[in-house]
Amino acid sequence: MIASGHVVPILFINYRHYIKWNSTRQWHRFLDTFPSFPNAVGTIDGTIHRIRRPSGPLQAEFYRGDKRCHFMSSQVIVDADGLIVLLVTGYGINPLSCTSLFLSRRTVTSPRTSSFSGFPGHMNDAQCYQTLPRIGHGRARNLPRRARLLADGGYAARVPLLAPRRIARNRRQRQANRALRTIRMQIEYLIRFHKVYASINSIFRHKRCFLPFVVCTCSFLSNRTKLIIRRLRHL
Repeated sequence: MIASGHVVPILFINYRHYIKWNSTRQWHRFLDTFPSFPNAVGTIDGTIHRIRRPSGPLQAEFYRGDKRCHFMSSQVIVDADGLIVLLVTGYGINPLSCTSLFLSRRTVTSPRTSSFSGFPGHMNDAQCYQTLPRIGHGRARNLPRRARLLADGGYAARVPLLAPRRIARNRRQRQANRALRTIRMQIEYLIRFHKVYASINSIFRHKRCFLPFVVCTCSFLSNRTKLIIRRLRHL
């Protein structure tokens, strides 16, 4: 933990610029990338990070029956180019604004628990999405007017999200659901790319308040790796 406490802050500060929201012009470039969904410019998904079982009443806050483990989660938005453009690892924590929190080692308090950072396991994707910066045309995270983000069934199908229909009533809707699943399988592979780092792919055994910043740092390095590989391919 002593080594992590020294190395992670250095990496975090030096590589935090590798995750940034695209400009409107860049988002326009991604329109028509997916033939089945011409308005889609990226995707949103949640990813879990397993933690040690908390003691006392906090166990219920971090446990969800369908996952059968205790965990914290992050919300990730990836553009059509495969790069992470927004990562939110807890209430008000994201790579664009959490530097001061990290340096001061403050934790964030949720309405249901105290003294922890990150989304607790009992929150589903739809609940986590409500805490994100507002996304869409003319909002805090601006998108072109007709741009949409692909989501899975855990999210509400509201602009700017495109989620599968829970009940497909005709052939066209069933085809759309299948096409969305196919695309999301490809994108989810890209999202999992940052989990090659053992610190977030295995059970996190350090303090929970430290986990969001480790996740951020791994994601910075993931984007950096992708950009380096692309440059090498063009040599």
